[in-house]
Amino acid sequence: MKKISSEKQKLIQELLQAGRENGAAIVMFHTAIGNQMGLNATDSKTMDILDRKGPLTAGEIAEETGLATASVTGLIDRLEKLGFVERVRDAKDRRKVFVKPIFDEYEKQGQIFSSLVNSLTGLYSNYKDSELATILDFIRKLTVTFREETNKLQPKD
Repeated sequence: MKKISSEKQKLIQELLQAGRENGAAIVMFHTAIGNQMGLNATDSKTMDILDRKGPLTAGEIAEETGLATASVTGLIDRLEKLGFVERVRDAKDRRKVFVKPIFDEYEKQGQIFSSLVNSLTGLYSNYKDSELATILDFIRKLTVTFREETNKLQPKD
């Protein structure tokens, strides 16, 4: 194994600490957003996934969130009751049911994010294109790492 310099070890420790602080801040932000929308953090993030990916099956939601399928059923029931999603049968295979986001209410609530988008855009504009490319590469790899680690923690159905 390659020896890591003491300076690099120090930076890695600082990154680990900063990552923990950032993660906590993100969770608290999304909890506050969810509270304003009448959703818990998991429900709110599921709506974010549906916003980005479009209609998904319950199994696909389980895969995306790392939740057990039994938990996803309750999640979908809650979102449907609140008017954020509807279940839609596949036109080609009536056995398949998609969870389709209903964006009227969600888009109204999405205005809450405009301040964050503006703040992040201002932050990102402080970096050179090459630096942004490095940050983007890091965030993408970090996301993959977290998904893999989340999947390791989830019970298998």
